[in-house]
Amino acid sequence: MEGECGWIYPIMAAVIQGIKEDDPACTELGIDFISESKGFPFGMTLKSQAARALRKATLTPQQEDRVRTRVVTMLLEGYLPQEYRFYSRLLRRTGLGGYKDELLSVAPRSRRMQKYVNYVHILAGA
Repeated sequence: MEGECGWIYPIMAAVIQGIKEDDPACTELGIDFISESKGFPFGMTLKSQAARALRKATLTPQQEDRVRTRVVTMLLEGYLPQEYRFYSRLLRRTGLGGYKDELLSVAPRSRRMQKYVNYVHILAGA
């Protein structure tokens, strides 16, 4: 099925359940999934569910850094899909790490971006 988007809902539903059960392989797949910018059938729903599940999962420091890097990069680029709301909550769990100064100096380019920049300021305690 090269070059086409396959039906991933059943697979990702099982992966999300695995994340909830703290399966390390499913956690890794969930991080890979939310890191993908490509659109999927039911992508918003699945990515939102994956982000919610990842908030409660046991993450290694490397996984936390991958999540943090993805969520921060999305904000800095102004790429804020509907599921970003759940990504920002995931960022609250991982913390801002070394991105704090960069995030505090970002200039919002839209009202939606302003909302998440304000949220980062709250997270940073600024």
